[in-house]
Amino acid sequence: MSTIRTVLFVDDDPSVLAGFQRTLRKSFTLRTAANGPEALAVLQADGPFAVIVADMHMPGMDGLALLQAVKAASPDTVRIVLTGAHDQATAISAINGGQIFRFLNKPCQSEVVAQVVTDALEQYRLITAERDLLEQTLHGAIRLLTDILAFVDPDSFGRLERLRGDIRRLCTALKIERPWEVEVAAMLSPIGRTALPTAVLQKADTGSPLDAVERDLLMRIPETGSMLLANIPRLEVVSLIVLYQDKRFDGGGFPQDSVAGERIPLGARVLALMRALDRLERAGTPRGRALGELAHDQGAFDPAVLTAAAQCLPGRDGSVERPLVEVTVAGLRPGHVLRRDLRTSDGLVLLSMGQAITQPLLGRIANYLRLGAISEPLLVEQIPG
Repeated sequence: MSTIRTVLFVDDDPSVLAGFQRTLRKSFTLRTAANGPEALAVLQADGPFAVIVADMHMPGMDGLALLQAVKAASPDTVRIVLTGAHDQATAISAINGGQIFRFLNKPCQSEVVAQVVTDALEQYRLITAERDLLEQTLHGAIRLLTDILAFVDPDSFGRLERLRGDIRRLCTALKIERPWEVEVAAMLSPIGRTALPTAVLQKADTGSPLDAVERDLLMRIPETGSMLLANIPRLEVVSLIVLYQDKRFDGGGFPQDSVAGERIPLGARVLALMRALDRLERAGTPRGRALGELAHDQGAFDPAVLTAAAQCLPGRDGSVERPLVEVTVAGLRPGHVLRRDLRTSDGLVLLSMGQAITQPLLGRIANYLRLGAISEPLLVEQIPG
């Protein structure tokens, strides 16, 4: 069933529903329901609908109560109420409160109903078109940013790529409403590094001594990253998570403000723990012992996040991995996951272990291959099927 022209009519009078079916079925795709609970069941089973038209007075659940429930369950659905003349004050109040789009007085000519439904369908089209455009733009922006990070900072990006599954499990255990925000924040958490001079990053990555200015630049990587993300629509929460990724639960660390405890975004508390856990594991500490060491760092991490991590994150040793195969660059495909660093012939890490191969990355790898600068074969996880 196409949603874009589907209208649900709800009325406890069968003759009214029959009249709608008779006069409007050639112009719209119609569904009917005899009362509020039946309408909600139809919505759950066959929705979403573009438009719902509900009678004000029905036994049990009246029209406004039904449309309030529809607004909560299907916020994009455009809502219209059928009223008697004495109900106009209530209907106007509902319109002003954003509960309904229009109201129609009963009895109402079919031509008027058809025009109002047509207007409502256009409203639905505008709402969904704007949302879809925003979502497509957002997804494209995120993909572009992650591809840039994979190019310019493959080691950091590869480490975060390996954490994605664990972050997803931890978000589920903590019942985070929009886990995608935490996952995106994790993948974009080092984006502030792209604004730093290469020489400073190289010194930091090799453990070379840093002067006061260089240390300050490194400390402010989360702030720089947050500023880069803050102006992208729908990434406001992601920007805050990135900003507070180094913040201690007791309020210490960066940024140096009064935010502490549960006032720190939950996603940032998750990210802080997972990054610290990854550092210990890369140094050779088994996961169980690593979580214990982090728990003993009083005030560093949210105790609730630590408890959830201990309960839901599997140990690395018990995890199931795909079979490993060696391939040439010509045999590399999107979906392959590197199981050792991909290096240039002079030892530069082009992509790090754990990096998932995407189509843009294949183009970059092909460019290096044409210069004869990649050592083959590559070790990857075998793609299922």
